[in-house]
Amino acid sequence: RKELEELAVIMEIMDANGSGTLSMVEFMTAMENDRVIHAMLSLGVDIKDAAWFFSTLAKISDSEEVSVEDFASQVIRMKGAASSIDLHGLILQTTSLQKDLLKLHDEHISMQR
Repeated sequence: RKELEELAVIMEIMDANGSGTLSMVEFMTAMENDRVIHAMLSLGVDIKDAAWFFSTLAKISDSEEVSVEDFASQVIRMKGAASSIDLHGLILQTTSLQKDLLKLHDEHISMQR
């Protein structure tokens, strides 16, 4: 329960404009905030490359912004050791590549018609 409360505080700080989504600028600004960094670390999440992390989430969302709910669910899934976070990043990249491959496949099929 405490973790969920801490995550809610983090999300409130990150979503500076209250839109319900996070932009790259909001995320990068938040990742410079000691309170956010400490809160993430207390949840067991150590984001080593904030720009890469956010761009990966945004690519999977097919958007330049990530919903607060999607971001929170990813944070919860990444809880654990740094190697676990790195592995999760690879999973996100693989998912993104899979989406791109499916798009290419669909384009190829439509061109053959």
